[in-house]
Amino acid sequence: MLRRLRGIAMPLAVVEAGFGAEPDEASGLLDEHVSKIVEEAPAAQQKAAAIKSVLGNVSALPPITALKGPCRRMWSSRS
Repeated sequence: MLRRLRGIAMPLAVVEAGFGAEPDEASGLLDEHVSKIVEEAPAAQQKAAAIKSVLGNVSALPPITALKGPCRRMWSSRS
């Protein structure tokens, strides 16, 4: 049962609460979790679409950092 609940990304705290609950309450916790997933799905889809739109097009990504001046080696190869 634990594997099945974690398989739908149920947080461990909610899993624990469900194991200690009566069947009706545990069922309610499961319903609440699934409702939350369904509610958050459109935002996840939008974020995934934005990520996909720049895959393979590295030039479209903002630079991680920009340095001024000559490039210096920051880490020595010696320990």
